[in-house]
Amino acid sequence: MELRIVKFGRKLHFSIEKIEVVQGVNSKIDDDTHFLMWDFDDIPLPIVEVSLLHIQKNFHLPAIQILSTGKKDGYHAYCFKACSFLLARTIMAATANVDLKFVALGFMRGYFTLRFSDVKGRKFEPVCELPSAIPSDLDYSDVNCFVNYTKRVKP
Repeated sequence: MELRIVKFGRKLHFSIEKIEVVQGVNSKIDDDTHFLMWDFDDIPLPIVEVSLLHIQKNFHLPAIQILSTGKKDGYHAYCFKACSFLLARTIMAATANVDLKFVALGFMRGYFTLRFSDVKGRKFEPVCELPSAIPSDLDYSDVNCFVNYTKRVKP
């Protein structure tokens, strides 16, 4: 259990919530470089694919990996394109159906974060790759910003 205090405007809100520690990865590679990641919640896979294919075409992106979060219609996507945070923000803002809380939190922090550890027995599974003739600028070994953070356990 954790006591959380959140300030909205001039008001403080208190809550006691059950939390768990999860592992995540940040988009930030170094001070000037990010890679792309997306979070889709409650969006069927065909719609996720169309949204990402549109972005991939418009921004000339390399291959995009799509993973299931184990939750119905929950997906994460990764693209190993090296870009500035400004370009990453532009791409996120242009992506249809992406989770807006994920985008807003990333804009506020200056980097995006996605969980990669399992929750409630749900495991991440690769779903598909959206291929591209454009080569990736980065690969898995370039990703270097891993974090532990708390996540509220929903009843």
